[in-house]
Amino acid sequence: MEQFMKREQLSVGNLAKRNQLLRAAYNLALDYKAAQYQGNKKARMLLLRLQQHAPLVRYQYDAAFVAKMLDKCKLDQEMFYEDRQRSEVKMGFDSDQRTANQMGITQTPSLVIVDTDRKVDDGHAVLIEQIGDPALIPHLCDLIRTDPAGFFTERPENMGSNFRIF
Repeated sequence: MEQFMKREQLSVGNLAKRNQLLRAAYNLALDYKAAQYQGNKKARMLLLRLQQHAPLVRYQYDAAFVAKMLDKCKLDQEMFYEDRQRSEVKMGFDSDQRTANQMGITQTPSLVIVDTDRKVDDGHAVLIEQIGDPALIPHLCDLIRTDPAGFFTERPENMGSNFRIF
């Protein structure tokens, strides 16, 4: 949260703002997990919209804002709010947090790419931290498309220490 506050030029010592942002981030994550019950594609669309439009810095992350985003993503609101109360949503969030902790993710934004053609135990995954340049994503996709085996075993040029194979 400290990184985010610095990036947004907010006072890191402002505990009220920090708590507001933490609550908003937590609710955003739970909303994403609840939306997954209506399909991963819709959930990803919701997550992207929430991240793009979330007024986290200036306003409260509130039910009216979420309802508007649910409509835009064509999610069933009644089902969403039922799913949002499920204990599995919180358990899914907790599981994601444990996974991020096990992977050693400490920076945001971070991206994990897993080679799903291999067994999970093989450890073919890549962690890329502090993705500041949006143009990097299409570049990574091209690298994976042209040489998937090499991508998961060798560090691409110009990636520096933000690229970790595990």
